[in-house]
Amino acid sequence: MQHTLPDSQKEIVVALYRYLMMSAEQLARLLNYDLRTVYNLVSRLRKQGWIRDVGLGFLGHNHRAYTLTFEGARRASLLVDRQFSPRVWKNRMVGSERLYYTNEFMTQLMVWSEEEPNEGLVEWMGPAEAAERYVLFDRETGKKKIRLRPGAVGSYVFSGAGRLLFHLEADMKSTSIWRMQDQLLDYGEILYRIWGTEQVKNIHVFVMAANSERMRHMLSLWRHLVDGMLLGKPLPNVWFMTHEEFHLGGPFYSRWTNLGNETVTLRDLPLLPLNREQKDLAWLGKRQRCSPFLPSPRGEGSGEVSIQNPR
Repeated sequence: MQHTLPDSQKEIVVALYRYLMMSAEQLARLLNYDLRTVYNLVSRLRKQGWIRDVGLGFLGHNHRAYTLTFEGARRASLLVDRQFSPRVWKNRMVGSERLYYTNEFMTQLMVWSEEEPNEGLVEWMGPAEAAERYVLFDRETGKKKIRLRPGAVGSYVFSGAGRLLFHLEADMKSTSIWRMQDQLLDYGEILYRIWGTEQVKNIHVFVMAANSERMRHMLSLWRHLVDGMLLGKPLPNVWFMTHEEFHLGGPFYSRWTNLGNETVTLRDLPLLPLNREQKDLAWLGKRQRCSPFLPSPRGEGSGEVSIQNPR
């Protein structure tokens, strides 16, 4: 395995470490490369042992995405200065459908935002980063506990209006419906503790259901929780949509449904106010060729980054 990577290959590695698995199209949207460039970079990284292919059988034959090898992920953890978690990378085939639809939503959001010069996605947390946002500490032992593990967390800024903060859950047919109920319960019990009883009213949870039948079932489960275990608690806004609806309408024209059978688009949702720092954040996925991970090169040099061997 090559220990020194050009910046272009490093961007691919960092993206796959943060978001676990991405297709070539998703990498191209995020990094602002054309597809041919992405395929060339992926081919080199595959030969060097950094990444491997993942088949996307649920999309049909010959569809594939990419993830890091175990050794590739171990070395990539040094690039992002994060503690390596062997458990996460032992079997990266698990949950590939959920990861694909999660990352498809986020990167499509970038593409659609190109039509609006003064708005865009400013934050995208993958599963590991999103879980760390909601760490709770045990009062007796002081040890951290991760109760909530969102599929992704994003912030989308509407210029002059505010910030849409959302959590994304992509459902799969193979996922136990009771797992989704547990996840919804965690959202209801934890978000208001982190954001406060007032701000949580402007926080959103998006659930993309595998099909209309599962969507109806999850709406019923959420109703049961709201009227039962979560009764009287300040709750986030929870919205549902099917994969098919998202595919047909895209992120801005598809309509989300809540318990009251209200249907809305992203532009209809309540927003958080923007603070001064958030007003200056760069858009992710806009069409300038600027890495979302790396600082702009300064001075002269090869543009390569040396990666030390992990101890």
